[in-house]
Amino acid sequence: MEIFWANVKKLIKDQNTTQEWVANTSGISFRTFQNWMTRKRLPDADEAYKIAASLKTTVEFLVTGEEPRNYASEKLDKIIPHVEEIIRIAKQ
Repeated sequence: MEIFWANVKKLIKDQNTTQEWVANTSGISFRTFQNWMTRKRLPDADEAYKIAASLKTTVEFLVTGEEPRNYASEKLDKIIPHVEEIIRIAKQ
């Protein structure tokens, strides 16, 4: 829970905005937002999504501190060497 709010605070600072702005753009009362932060309470999934969207990030980043993995890219990284080998063999 602490990492969620630490990441929210970091993004607020990095984006030179305020907790009040994030709360307002998320459609969450500022008092509720502050209470969640103070008590380190995780918001419901839909509220977390709204907070992430207002900060132009993902819920995954807020929860883990890491950018979401791109599974399609990972699959391509595994396939490309095989395709290159097929092309190399075909040219022989």
